[in-house]
Amino acid sequence: MTCLLVTGVNGVGKSTVIRQALHAVPAGRHFSASSALMAHFRVAPQDYTALDAVPLEDRVAASKALLAEAIAAATAPLLLDAHLLSFEEDVPRDCGGSWVAALDGIVLLTAPARDIVARLAADAARGRIRRWLDPSADGSEHVAVIERRQNILARHVRRTGSAWSVPVHCVANSKEPAIATAAVADLLRI
Repeated sequence: MTCLLVTGVNGVGKSTVIRQALHAVPAGRHFSASSALMAHFRVAPQDYTALDAVPLEDRVAASKALLAEAIAAATAPLLLDAHLLSFEEDVPRDCGGSWVAALDGIVLLTAPARDIVARLAADAARGRIRRWLDPSADGSEHVAVIERRQNILARHVRRTGSAWSVPVHCVANSKEPAIATAAVADLLRI
């Protein structure tokens, strides 16, 4: 049974790629750390504002425990949708832990920062506002923030994979999302 962590910055398309990959691998299962945290803290589904009100330390600790439980209980190929870094503080917070050693791989989804900014704008139009994006900043400032976060996360994912002896797969999720979906589905079948 394969267990993969799919990670990337907010807006890169983790949930979408996972959902589509599971259509190609129907036996596979999905675990969303955000959804699990909302249930754990008794926050209404999709209420990210309420979830963000829970202290970060509590969310990180609960996330580690919930991810470890999901991996241990897996009876089918599993795609974990979780952040490996939190950017809520000045110095990004490592959300990993010993549960990483149980993974068969880490998939780092990337996309051009301009594409991510466009996805985040579409989310905002549907009412999902990312509180870390300064609404008074222009698009070029948002692009710079996303580029910086992707670079930090890429370095962290490589270090984490190396530290826990877990292979890292970088998958671009840009204009052709079907390619990213196929890559994740192929990794899940291994």
